[in-house]
Amino acid sequence: MSESRGKKRVITSNKQFLETIKLMIGDNIRLLRKDRGLTQEDLSKLLGLNKQQISFYETGKVLPSLYIVMAISKVLQCRITEIYTPYALEEAMKELDLNEISSLN
Repeated sequence: MSESRGKKRVITSNKQFLETIKLMIGDNIRLLRKDRGLTQEDLSKLLGLNKQQISFYETGKVLPSLYIVMAISKVLQCRITEIYTPYALEEAMKELDLNEISSLN
């Protein structure tokens, strides 16, 4: 699904690993958004965020929290795992307050 999957990325450090994950997640968000026919502005309005924040997620400048990814997956009607890689999902769950999950229902 992700354009980055076709590209070979060589990882030499933990920092590079995190950067690679951020880029993969950003690619996934961008591809899913475009597949739904939405602009960054459309998605930002649906999420109550600003357009720049969506751009930061899509370009890998900022790693979205699990809470944000849950909201994005709800808006884009996709599974969280279509956005987050399993490693990123595991790391984000360590930081998630379980009370935030119930507020999405």
